[in-house]
Amino acid sequence: MIPGRYLHNLSVYSEKDYSIIRKSRITIVGAGGLGGYIIEQFARLGVGSLRIIDNDVFETSNLNRQIYSDTDRVGKSKAETAGERVNQINPDVEVSIIIQRLVDSNAGDFLEGSDLVIDAVDNIKTKLLIQDTCMKTGKAFIHGAVGARSGQVSLVLPGQNTLDDIYNRNDPDSIMPSSIPPFTPAVAASIQVSEGLKYLLNQHNPKERILYYFNLESPQILKVDMGEKEK
Repeated sequence: MIPGRYLHNLSVYSEKDYSIIRKSRITIVGAGGLGGYIIEQFARLGVGSLRIIDNDVFETSNLNRQIYSDTDRVGKSKAETAGERVNQINPDVEVSIIIQRLVDSNAGDFLEGSDLVIDAVDNIKTKLLIQDTCMKTGKAFIHGAVGARSGQVSLVLPGQNTLDDIYNRNDPDSIMPSSIPPFTPAVAASIQVSEGLKYLLNQHNPKERILYYFNLESPQILKVDMGEKEK
């Protein structure tokens, strides 16, 4: 029997789907602009467990777009705040927090045991580290990035290395766009969650490498075929 909190999702996801969703273990790297919306949606969907990795605290500049930031939480841990929020939304979701930065020396341990990893960070170096770690350990991850009114999302399967076709590995410290209104990360995060569920429910095409690109200035979503890549 599906709990009442999920009944309005049953026109989209079956009881069989929910048996998979409720056992899924998801690691989200980043609990800021993208991460907050992603965490919120997975908690409401009722995934089995969420691991949240973020070593940052809320700043005044986060108030325009980060769903868990408010004037009372400036200076407080993003990961702790996100964990508290998950417990308030859905106590059936097992939540763990790691208040550390993802780096080479801990990435393998921090992503271990995940059915899916979500890239919700705002710097290219860490995005590439997520990809490298997932490729070594045979994990899929959902890439997401935003800037101004646009954003991009891609499911990256083991062996695909899609981020090498998007970013310059020789300049991993380059800065991503910082001007981001509140609606852009909400859209990107929603696509990331939707694509993540397609992967978990085996509704994706394993032969595709697709990048979804959107621009909200004149709303449209482009589906870019990145081409097959040898594993």
